[in-house]
Amino acid sequence: MAGISLATVKDIERGAGNPSMKTVTRILEVLGLEMEFHIRTIK
Repeated sequence: MAGISLATVKDIERGAGNPSMKTVTRILEVLGLEMEFHIRTIK
């Protein structure tokens, strides 16, 4: 459904993968999830 290979999904699940933001976005869309980034300022 996300248009990525099963091997890629397995690598990500095992913590062995290094997915691109595009891959992560595709997976999140299929799961109905979203990701937020917050920039932390250093004081």
